[in-house]
Amino acid sequence: MASADSVLISERYDISLLKFKQTPPKEYQPYYLGWNVSASPQPPFHGIHHPNGGTKKVAIENDPLAIGSFDDPRYNMEPNGHWAVRAWDVAATEEGSSGSPLLDKEKRVLGALTGGESQCSSPPGPDVYSSLYKAWNITGSLGNPNSLKSYLDPGNSQFQQIDGFNPYLNQPYTRSSNYVATDSVIQSYYNSVPMFATNNTFGYNEFAEEFYASTPARLNGVFVTSPITNNIQNLNIRIKIYADNNGSPGTLLHETSLSYSFRYYQAGNFYETYRDMRNNVENYVKFSDPVEVSGKFFISYTDVSPVPNGFSLLNVQPRKIGSGIVSTAWMKNATGWVRSSENIENPINTSLLITPYVIGTGLTAPDDPSQKETEIKAYYNKAVNRIFIESNKDLIAWEIFYVSGQKVFEEKAESSINRASFSVGHLAKGVYIVKVNVDGINKSLKVLVR
Repeated sequence: MASADSVLISERYDISLLKFKQTPPKEYQPYYLGWNVSASPQPPFHGIHHPNGGTKKVAIENDPLAIGSFDDPRYNMEPNGHWAVRAWDVAATEEGSSGSPLLDKEKRVLGALTGGESQCSSPPGPDVYSSLYKAWNITGSLGNPNSLKSYLDPGNSQFQQIDGFNPYLNQPYTRSSNYVATDSVIQSYYNSVPMFATNNTFGYNEFAEEFYASTPARLNGVFVTSPITNNIQNLNIRIKIYADNNGSPGTLLHETSLSYSFRYYQAGNFYETYRDMRNNVENYVKFSDPVEVSGKFFISYTDVSPVPNGFSLLNVQPRKIGSGIVSTAWMKNATGWVRSSENIENPINTSLLITPYVIGTGLTAPDDPSQKETEIKAYYNKAVNRIFIESNKDLIAWEIFYVSGQKVFEEKAESSINRASFSVGHLAKGVYIVKVNVDGINKSLKVLVR
């Protein structure tokens, strides 16, 4: 995209109308928002913004808007020329959100953020937005005698609102993720160690997210969302795609680097600069050519530099018992791959914020574990001298006994996990009884420690 031309600038109403130099290509999947210039737009209202270039945030206001003013004397704004959100009901805007749109309940633009007082902590407002309604018929903008209406309604239809438009409705590209809008997103730590950071203290150096394509699909690229990264210049992050190998990552299908730079246009030339990674940031990695996948596959990230606790991605808040969702995050150390819900240090059921960009209508949702027959097993691993307990359903509780009936150990799960373990280095060799409760099913298993 080669920037845009300025069509109209109204300083007193804080409105700038731009026209693209080029039509956005289908890979961008643009959606052209409609507009609303009525005097009484209807709630709920949504403020959509990317503060400081960070990940997208959405604020919600359920009450009617007020007429407001932006009173900072440095800008000489028109009195009562703005919309005002008195106090957001959900979330807020932040520094760096200026210029972001305010939408009505039908996703039509009412104006753009001029400034305000709201913050994530408090207060929740007020915020002041430019008003298409107030500026609609105003003439005499900078170097332009025309009104905003003359460009957005050149046929003088007298419409007060128009709906949005998807120009590529029949040529979709789809973001396919294993998380939903209602999921809370965090960076998981255990004993002060970031669980999904490359080269971390626990010995994990690569992390992957599992996906499934019921029919062959092509990936144009992948979105990855990272927390604050302070030493990005010292890292060499690689994005990989693997085919399935009996349920875990296998053959490497594609590999590329994570680029966090972007190009911009200025004074007739293109320049490249780096993104500020010291925020929660979503980066898009475009593949040189579409990558074909089928069935189960995995998208991973790793850092080939030796920086400890180097690069991480955000993950879904660990799921609770009974979520009915299988953990789709994987971790790799010197012994190989393991689901995040089955790692020894801190098993958690989660998904990483890795989102393939699919040419077409998207991927298939993961299997519902509740539809599968319950499997439970317990075994001894001599290499690490531990008893492992595994199931394809949520583990609820487990106990270990001597054959005499004396209890050695018991534990209950606090969240959704599929694997637990117990160190037996201090126990005598011999046969132990492991009692496991999974999904209302109790099972006793014999395990030989030798």
